[in-house]
Amino acid sequence: MRPSWRPIILAVLWLGLSTAADAGFRCDGQIIDTGDNRLKVRSLCGEPDLIDAPGQAVIGHALQADQETWYYNFGPRQLIRVLHFRRGRLVEIDQDGYGFRVTEPGRCSGFDMVAGWSKFRLLVECGPPDDTEIGRVLRPVRPEDFGGHGAHLTGQRIEVLRERWIYNFGPEQLLRTVWIEQGVVTDVEVGGRGYPER
Repeated sequence: MRPSWRPIILAVLWLGLSTAADAGFRCDGQIIDTGDNRLKVRSLCGEPDLIDAPGQAVIGHALQADQETWYYNFGPRQLIRVLHFRRGRLVEIDQDGYGFRVTEPGRCSGFDMVAGWSKFRLLVECGPPDDTEIGRVLRPVRPEDFGGHGAHLTGQRIEVLRERWIYNFGPEQLLRTVWIEQGVVTDVEVGGRGYPER
């Protein structure tokens, strides 16, 4: 009996097409994909839940930024979309797990914070930090850099935006210092006792 290759070929073609379609997503019945400008995305998807352009000045209603990251939370049945813009054009689309119902920003405990959270998820779960610092640092290239294509650059260094957020949970708990690189929590450090709120 000869094996039939037809089902295998159809499965491979379907996987290839579904992967290409997953690169973008739909808003208002139209596909949002890389290369789109901010105006199109905002017109079809509405205002993002968060625009992250750290260290950039806001002039009027315009963000003066070379790079921006937009977060869209479409609720618990859809994935959070993370859109990376460079010079006003969409260059990359990421996901940040399933969304959630929008409530007032929470105030988590220090035990809830974990590496791998996006800045958006940290803000929603824990609220704004009590103190922040932003700077650019050089660090070695990791395999996951450049959309997962950074392995061939091992030994090289890359400039990244690093943020330090400090959360003060009061004198009964310990301070938490959260390190964020390129919009993702990379480490959570435990500090000394917190301070009374004034």
